[in-house]
Amino acid sequence: MQGISSWRLILYGACLLVAGIYAATKFRDSSTLEVGKTAPQVTVDLPNGEQLDLQAPGRVVLLSFWASWCEPCRKEAPILNDLQQQALVLGISVEDADPASAAKLAKGLGMEFTIIGGRQDLAQTFQVEALPTVYVLAPDGTITFAQTGVADQSTLERAIAEADLREI
Repeated sequence: MQGISSWRLILYGACLLVAGIYAATKFRDSSTLEVGKTAPQVTVDLPNGEQLDLQAPGRVVLLSFWASWCEPCRKEAPILNDLQQQALVLGISVEDADPASAAKLAKGLGMEFTIIGGRQDLAQTFQVEALPTVYVLAPDGTITFAQTGVADQSTLERAIAEADLREI
């Protein structure tokens, strides 16, 4: 009799697991960021005083989410430095630092692209779960590329070129 109870318990557990997986996929948040969707409604203040609406930036934008303690982020920095002629590269610091401190820290790490600090909310808005995470946005605000982990230069160059081909 005890053997049957154990099997029932296992069966109930398996049913709950399947129901949980089904619910997670069926009722998943439809606002999940995916390639082909429009970027979230966000305005970013650039260091030059310009405001950039990420839903309609008017140029190709590469967003790189990073932190000073992230070794892969440091390895990706020279690649992003080289891409500045092809896209507006924005390094979004996920650390709790004001814009000036984040920029100073980034400069010390060899990051020559535009740094946005004090905007940890952007990591949540763009559903960043690991670092580094890169998004490429077309001039019309469409997400055309997304990757977590260090991206190689040729992949990012191709992603930028494809994003630049989209019509505004």
